[in-house]
Amino acid sequence: MEWWDERAHMENKVASQKWFRLFRECRGEALTTWVSTFHAEKLPCTLVSNDLSDDFRGWYNWACVVVFDNKEKWVVRFPIPGKVMNPDEKVEIEVATIKVIRQQTDIPVPEVKAWGLANENVLGIGPFIMSSFVEGFNLFDLLKDRTKPDSNLIRQDISDRDFDVIFRQIAKFMLNLSKLDFARIGSLSRESERGNGSYAATVHLRPMTWKANTIREHMGVDVLGMYESLIDLFSESF
Repeated sequence: MEWWDERAHMENKVASQKWFRLFRECRGEALTTWVSTFHAEKLPCTLVSNDLSDDFRGWYNWACVVVFDNKEKWVVRFPIPGKVMNPDEKVEIEVATIKVIRQQTDIPVPEVKAWGLANENVLGIGPFIMSSFVEGFNLFDLLKDRTKPDSNLIRQDISDRDFDVIFRQIAKFMLNLSKLDFARIGSLSRESERGNGSYAATVHLRPMTWKANTIREHMGVDVLGMYESLIDLFSESF
């Protein structure tokens, strides 16, 4: 790939490996003791699984599940440095967005129990989000044709009625989101407030996008620029 910057790629790879090493050292009593401090009743908790391979992990986030003495389950999620280029900003935006969706729609999203930026994490493993654990099934797992493990084809025994239910739910979610009105283009933050029928995207005015994250991850170029310049730009444009 002509656009690939090997130095940026290696630096980010080292950053993610360093984080994984530190996370593995913390994953256990140190992690669960820390999580318990955020519970309203300070209840002790344990990891649902002691096996690292049972954690939920994607390209950008790593999450583990803990269960408290009262059987309450939380998901503890961390953005992975080297994969996420602006982890503090990403977490703040996500939390604000989740709260808006919970308050203004009936879309079933988890409740944020606690969150913090990197400098608020005593374990030193970066920003975090702790949320309620939502029981359910992965739609992909339900639809996948398991007779062909190397294929992403849909099962042939799913009825039209089942598809109708699935698509109606998705359409309802999209309709709910489309009704949320914002004063300008950008990202929500902890200081976002409702006013004049819309939500103002404050503090982090720049929109965080997958493409911008990928360009910085693999090319080392921050195409989003600085907050101040974007604040001026959006102020002049709207």
